[in-house]
Amino acid sequence: ALLAAKAEQSLYEFVLQAWSSVEPSEFVDGQHIREICLHLQAFSDGWVPNLLCNIPPRYCKSTLFSVMFPAWEWCRRIRRGMATQCVGSREKYLTLSYKEELAINDNWRARTLMRSPWYQQRWGWRWQFSGDQDVKKRYANTHGGARVATSIMSAIGQGGTRIMIDDPQ
Repeated sequence: ALLAAKAEQSLYEFVLQAWSSVEPSEFVDGQHIREICLHLQAFSDGWVPNLLCNIPPRYCKSTLFSVMFPAWEWCRRIRRGMATQCVGSREKYLTLSYKEELAINDNWRARTLMRSPWYQQRWGWRWQFSGDQDVKKRYANTHGGARVATSIMSAIGQGGTRIMIDDPQ
């Protein structure tokens, strides 16, 4: 319970704990990972209205933004006044990449993380995947949250409370 509480309070802590459920390789820490996590957490908390990250390939950007961050937001309980709510599970993610296959792969990796025993033991009771919207490209949860993966060219008409574009060039 203490580890779950730490992971909810800090995206960086969530990444440390969740890494082996997402990546087969050993976690290699770096200041850039800590900074990205801090910025994403500030974005989640409403302190940063928009976020752009330009770093070289193979620096965990997709894993942090497109896999870890949505899974973290969906498990988080946020204190609003005197009440604590799991408001992150209502977020609707529209995740885009220049190539649809890449967006779908990250969607699948996030869903795999959220289905992992590690995640389910800690937060599985808070929400479930909707039975009628649970495929690699599009899934939803029982709180109204959803995630759609597509290419930039196919995004017309889609919407989301979180629009994430990975490698738009």
